[in-house]
Amino acid sequence: MKGVPQRQDQAATTRCIWEELAGEFLVQVLRDNNWNRGAAAQELGIGRQTLWRKIKRINIQPPKQDGRSARSKSDRQDESC
Repeated sequence: MKGVPQRQDQAATTRCIWEELAGEFLVQVLRDNNWNRGAAAQELGIGRQTLWRKIKRINIQPPKQDGRSARSKSDRQDESC
């Protein structure tokens, strides 16, 4: 059974490469959609929660200002009745 540890090492390496590629792909889709997770999920054909879990699992850090709102919180408060 000499080959078993080597296969496990190859599987772990393949998994790491796959996650790295998936992370790069997700970041590109998120950038294309101005970090709007809903729009990115729709483009990918997956649910927003599924995208959120993938982002969390791969540890993708979104920018401080993302595509959820182009206006600041204070701008939205000024419009209230």
